Amino acid sequence: TQKVPGAVYTWRLQGGSTFSSNNDTLRHAWPSPGTYTLIVSAAGPCGVPSKNDTLVVTAITSVAPDSVRNMLPTDGAVNQQLPLNLSWIPTNPALSYTFDLYLWKAGDPQPSTPYKSNLTTVNYTIPLNSGLAYNTAYNWMVVAHNGSCTQINTGPVQQFTLIPLPDLEVYNVTAPSTGFSGQQVSVTWKVKNNGPGNTALAQRWTDAVFISKDSVLDFTNPAGQLQFPIIPKLVATKQNVSALNAGELYNDTATFTLPIDYNGPLYFHVITNYQPPAVNPVVEAAYANDTAHALPVAAIALSPQPDFRVDVVVNPGNTFSGSTIKVTYQVKNYGATASGIWVDKVYLSKDPIFNPATALRLYYPNGNGAYFPQNPLDIYRNNVNLEADSSYTISINAVVPNFIFGQYYVYVVTNATASLYEGPSGSNNVQQGNLMQIFLTQTPQLTPGTISVPSVITTAQNVSIGWNTKNLGSYDNIQKNLYPFGTQDTLHPWGRSQWYDRVYLSTDSTNFNVNADLKVAETFQNTPIYPGAFYPGGQNWIVPDNLPTGDYWLHVFANATRSVFEYPGLPQVARIKIAVVRPDLSVPSVNVPTTGNSGQPVSVNYTVTNNSEGAVSDRFRKDYFYLGNNPTFDGTAVQIDSVAYNLYNIPAKGSIALQKQVMLPNGISGAKYLFV
Repeated sequence: TQKVPGAVYTWRLQGGSTFSSNNDTLRHAWPSPGTYTLIVSAAGPCGVPSKNDTLVVTAITSVAPDSVRNMLPTDGAVNQQLPLNLSWIPTNPALSYTFDLYLWKAGDPQPSTPYKSNLTTVNYTIPLNSGLAYNTAYNWMVVAHNGSCTQINTGPVQQFTLIPLPDLEVYNVTAPSTGFSGQQVSVTWKVKNNGPGNTALAQRWTDAVFISKDSVLDFTNPAGQLQFPIIPKLVATKQNVSALNAGELYNDTATFTLPIDYNGPLYFHVITNYQPPAVNPVVEAAYANDTAHALPVAAIALSPQPDFRVDVVVNPGNTFSGSTIKVTYQVKNYGATASGIWVDKVYLSKDPIFNPATALRLYYPNGNGAYFPQNPLDIYRNNVNLEADSSYTISINAVVPNFIFGQYYVYVVTNATASLYEGPSGSNNVQQGNLMQIFLTQTPQLTPGTISVPSVITTAQNVSIGWNTKNLGSYDNIQKNLYPFGTQDTLHPWGRSQWYDRVYLSTDSTNFNVNADLKVAETFQNTPIYPGAFYPGGQNWIVPDNLPTGDYWLHVFANATRSVFEYPGLPQVARIKIAVVRPDLSVPSVNVPTTGNSGQPVSVNYTVTNNSEGAVSDRFRKDYFYLGNNPTFDGTAVQIDSVAYNLYNIPAKGSIALQKQVMLPNGISGAKYLFV
C-alpha cells in the first residue's frame, strides 16, 4: 500500500479473520489454493479511518516444473525454412509457466545465455532476419520455470537443419546491337540454379529487363537527380518459366518497344528474382550474380520525330476583362507522322517573350458565359493522327480573367505537356497572337454598413453580432454573361460568387491586424452579386473569460479573403466601439426559516443582482451554500450544498430571484447562519 506517516493499518480477509500486522506491509502463507480478497484500511492520529481498499489474490499449488515434451519440429528434421516456428507442450499445462529457449549451432558448446527468455507462450517463431545460416544444423532446448518456486527442469535437446538455398544466375543475355527508338526489339537470356538447394515447386519470381547508359545498374540516385530521360529504365518483365532444382536452367525472351526518347549507346540488363524495392521473393545463397547484360553495347538512334508548330494565332484587338473572346489557331506538323494524345493551351501575357511561369491561363466559358477559376482552357487531341506536312485549325471561345487590364499578348502552346516526344524540336511549340487591349470591367465594391451589437458586453457573455454588406459597384464579372456585354436575361442568369465577411476585435479605433487581432465572427456568402444589393451577415460570439476589460472596436472586413475581385481593391471596413466589463454579481438578500432540523432540508430563497453595466448571459454558473456559527462569514462556515445552472440571463443592473432546498447536516444544533 501507499505509506502514510503515523498511520495504523488494519488487514483482514473478506468473510474471515483479521491479521495481526498493523504495518503497511503484510506477509502471509496461504493455507490452500484458491481466490482470496484482502481488505485494508488506515487510520491516523486524527480524523476518520480511510476507505477500504481491496486486493484479489489467487493462490496456486507450488509444483516443481517438469521437462517439456512434444517439441516441434521433430528431432533431426531437415529442409526447414525461415521463418521457423518452434513449439512445445509443458508436462502440466494447467500451471503457470515461463520458458527459456536455447539455440546454438550443432557442434558448438551450449550457450549459458538463452536465445529468448521469459517466454509466456508455448511457441516461438525464428524470424527471417535472425542471422541463422542456411544448410546448417542447429540444436535447441526449452527450460521451463514455475513462477512459485526456484526449481527448473531442463528439457531434451533436439536438432533441425535449415534448407540449402538456391543460387539463381543470369547469363547469355543477347540483344540487338543496333536499332531505333520506338522500334520493337527482343532480348533473350538464361537463368540457372547454381546453389545446393532447390526452388519451391510453386514459387514465382520475376525476370526484369532494363536499359541503361551504364554497364552497371545504379538505383541509388533519386529520379530527380538523374539525367533525362530517366535511366536505368524498366522496359519488360517476365515470370519465371519453371521452378529450378539444383543445376537446372531455363531460357526466356522478352519482346518490347524501345522508349521513343532513348538513344545513344545503351546496355540491355536482365535481373532475375527482381522485386522492387529490393525485396526478393526467393531467398538465395547469393545475389551478386542475379544481374547480367548483353554485349556489345547497342547503338540506338532516334527515330524521326514529329515537329509541331503553331503557325497562326488570331484573336481580337480589344476586349473587356471577364468577357468571352474567340481564339483561332493553326498547328502544323513539320516532322514525322504523330499519333496519340496531346493538349494545346492558351495563355495571356504582357511579355513579348513567352514565360509560362508568369503567363495567365484563359478559361472555358460555362453555360452562361461565366468561368470557374479552377477550369483553365485545355484543348485535348485524343487518339489523333497528324501526318507529316498536315495541319489542323481550332476556333474556340475563351474567357479572359476578370482581374486584369492593359495590353496583353495571346499565346498558344501546342503539345504543352510534351506527351508526344518531339526530341530537339519540342522547343518551337509556342506562337504569339495579336497584341490585345483589355479594358477593365466595372467590378463589385462590397462595403459593410450598420453593425448591430450591444455597446457594453461582459466577459463570458454570448453576444449576437450583425451587419449588412452592400454592393456599391457592379456585377461580379468573374460570372459575366455572353454577348451583349453587361446584360442578363432568364436564359443567362448571373452566377454565384463566394466570399467571406470577417469581424475582428482590436484596441485600435482605425486599424486592425488580421494576423494578431482576435477574429470573433465570419459569414460565408455564396450568392449572385447584384448592383445595390444587400448581403446580411451575423454570428454569435462568446466573449472569452480572460479578455481584459476596457474599450475595444469591432472591425467588419468585407470580402476579407479577396475571393471577389474588386478594383482598386481598397479594404472596405465598418467599425463600432464597444466596452468590455466583467460581471459583478451579489446576493443582496437571503431568506430562510428561523428554525430547522439537522438532517432535514430547508427552503432557501435568495436574490442575485448583476451590478455591472453589461448583461450576464446564460452561461454555466454555480452558487454555493455555507453554514456558520457567526453572523459574519468567517472560518467557521463550511460548505453544505451547491447548485449549478445555465438557464438565467441577468440584464445589466437587473436581479433574479432563486430558490433551493438545502439539506442541513446531521448532528448539528444551536444557532446557525446560512450564507449564499
